[in-house]
Amino acid sequence: MIFPKYFPGNIHDISHEHALYKRFQKEINPSENVYYSLTLITPDVPIREIDFVVVSPYGILTVELKNGKWRYSKGKWEFYNARMKEWQEVEGKSYSGPTEQANTQIQFLKEFLKNHNRLEDVFPEEYYDSAVFFLKNNASDFHLKQKTSPYIFGKEELDDENVSLQQIVNQIQDRENRPPLSEDLIQKVHSILSKNLNSFTSLRPSRRKNEEDLLLLTKEQFQFIEGAKSEKKSLVYGVSGSGKSILAGELALQLSSQGRKVLLWQGSFPLYRLWKESLESMELTNSPILIHHLEESKDLKFDVIIADQTEEWIASHSLEDLFLSLSDLFWKESDWIFFLNRNLKFSNSPILKYLESIPHKSWDILRNIRNSPEISKFANLLYENHGGESALENLTDVQLIEIGKEDSLSEKIKWCFGYAKKILHIESHEIVVIHPEGDFLSRNKELTDLLEEYEIRFSTVQKFNGMEETCGILVGFENWKQSEVRLQIAEACLFFRSLVCVFYPEEEEENIRYLLNKNGSGP
Repeated sequence: MIFPKYFPGNIHDISHEHALYKRFQKEINPSENVYYSLTLITPDVPIREIDFVVVSPYGILTVELKNGKWRYSKGKWEFYNARMKEWQEVEGKSYSGPTEQANTQIQFLKEFLKNHNRLEDVFPEEYYDSAVFFLKNNASDFHLKQKTSPYIFGKEELDDENVSLQQIVNQIQDRENRPPLSEDLIQKVHSILSKNLNSFTSLRPSRRKNEEDLLLLTKEQFQFIEGAKSEKKSLVYGVSGSGKSILAGELALQLSSQGRKVLLWQGSFPLYRLWKESLESMELTNSPILIHHLEESKDLKFDVIIADQTEEWIASHSLEDLFLSLSDLFWKESDWIFFLNRNLKFSNSPILKYLESIPHKSWDILRNIRNSPEISKFANLLYENHGGESALENLTDVQLIEIGKEDSLSEKIKWCFGYAKKILHIESHEIVVIHPEGDFLSRNKELTDLLEEYEIRFSTVQKFNGMEETCGILVGFENWKQSEVRLQIAEACLFFRSLVCVFYPEEEEENIRYLLNKNGSGP
């Protein structure tokens, strides 16, 4: 079968890709898959497009189509520039000629498949092949060895009515000597290519549909509010991305509209600042009282307290600290509701144990309405089902990007910017770089200059807590064996709705491969 099922765009293309598309569609066995015009997303190189990819039980083959006239002399490739009427070398590319282009494409495709298969190779090494189809040259014109990839085919073979494309593919994949691979492997490759590459144009149409679905989901969750309003005391545990802050804010507004005096304790400073501006613009007759620190509650008059994003305060303070602001009598007699991350549910916090000892209603929200399934799945693998169960459709996923000792972090981050903006049409203000606490940026002055040049926001996990955005780039996180590091990375991933690029030092690959394989699932 060929993907996409219909040739896109103007079928009268000058490159003759449509003619070859029709031939693949007609001549390749229906049980094998052909992918046309794949945009290869690989962080290490400029974005590449592969003309055709053939996947069968006998291997995976990339095909580069050359419609111009070429020559190979003294170790150099040249093409004939019909407009200039002269032979020219390849310039401005990361490859010197068609054979190098074909060889690098198959390697990049191999790395891409590995990246989306828990850092494990999908096919054995010998099952990867590449070929170049020359439409205006014969293979004999180049005097190249034909025993290994890339395989060269010219117009003599391609125009021979007695030779089908299936026969050419069979010849390359050495089907007499290679044992066939399992159907599960073929399906795995299809799942990766069809989801991440084929016919992928823009994030925005899918994002709009997900936003419509999200509105429906939040309406369903508002049914929870009706129940919560009838309870005097509640502890609401939810996974990151489950919409706890949406529910906290909506509940505060609804109780205020009923004449209740609501104290709204927002522990995240970015959210506190946004909520403060929003409440001031609403001009409500009975507005919730918004505080950022519990100590601000002294001398304030209210009859119900709603707390959101207070996990860090609860985990780091004692019961005495709690009673300094609001007495033991208040917590036992007055109304309150806490929206908490499910992580805290399994902690040894004395404050949480105290609140749980008071008769209350407990709620558990496992549905993730913010992150795409691949992002929530990745967070789950890193830290004890931290990402919940995504209720949205896939948009993109998690890109794992290795940083070697000789690699330039800035250059690879430039690729992420280009990928997000040019391919996914994400705006600069929708991208945030997340880095660890400490002196990471001061040790990477080149990166700081780059972020300022591109006007890209950057923050730590702690400072971005409570916020969300479309695309995130995570840099500087090391020691993945440590559970607190994995929790930080998982939490950072869940800030972002659609795409997360995670940079990791090359020495972490074994740890990451173990994490991604422990449950048989991953990005």
